[in-house]
Amino acid sequence: MLRGAPQIRNFRHLCRLLRCKKSYLRRICAHTDWYYREFTDKGRPIAEPLGELRVLQQRLQYLLSEIDLPEYMHGGVKGRSPLTNARLHVGKAAVLNFDIKQFFPSVKPRYVYKMFYKHLRFPADVAHWLTKLVTFKEQLPQGAPTSTVVANLVILPLCRRLKILSSKHNSNYGQFVDDGTLSGPLYLENLRILIEKIIRQEGFQASPKPHKRKTRHYWEEQVVNGVRVNKRIGVPQDKLYQIQEQIRSLQTFSPNASFEKEYRSVRGRITWAMSLDNKKGRELNQQLNSAVHSGSQQHLL
Repeated sequence: MLRGAPQIRNFRHLCRLLRCKKSYLRRICAHTDWYYREFTDKGRPIAEPLGELRVLQQRLQYLLSEIDLPEYMHGGVKGRSPLTNARLHVGKAAVLNFDIKQFFPSVKPRYVYKMFYKHLRFPADVAHWLTKLVTFKEQLPQGAPTSTVVANLVILPLCRRLKILSSKHNSNYGQFVDDGTLSGPLYLENLRILIEKIIRQEGFQASPKPHKRKTRHYWEEQVVNGVRVNKRIGVPQDKLYQIQEQIRSLQTFSPNASFEKEYRSVRGRITWAMSLDNKKGRELNQQLNSAVHSGSQQHLL
């Protein structure tokens, strides 16, 4: 049993924890398809739970978030972030990245049931109804408040195996939802075949996309979860270039609603950059102020 896991004795106790009647929970779980709004966001299929279903999922998400996950799991965990994961890998000779292919769609109801029943040791009927509550169309829906915490719990056995592997090779390991990273000796790339075998053994597939399966050495730019980790935490070169291009583009904007939207976007990205590298963030802020002043002067002429 994981530390912090709720002790759910039976279905009646589950309903008490979710603050609902037994008939109410059965009805919602029997017709979850009534409560989803499906759409696409940047090419990703999103299934957003609505109304009564969303309320129940939020209550369950609160209960499951109390479970104490290992220090190497960073995605969707209170007090952890892409930055806390990146810090594990600063100044390493090699940084190996991998990605679990089609992660949320790959988390099938049978995996979720197994996690609730065998790993959290909930009664069979409780595991059954919870699986109904958090899955949609035979997978974890991207957009549900429960999906990340449930996914973390499902892949916990996989993460434990990868942690053991990394320790055997004097390496650090961190997992941010579907993105995994090992950092350590120069030969880490030699472990990729074994890493991908372990992923398959746990019922998943590693992404074959080249940009998802990179090993970067200390003489190259090393990036973890969008954060540069060579020697110290910093802003990746491609992100820096994108921010600078966005700043330059502001000089062509007229002072209208579109300008305000773009300005807020740049300001937000600069704030993010400053959280990684304060000096670089201040430089970008100066560039932004100069670009805005220059643009306003041009429109006055």
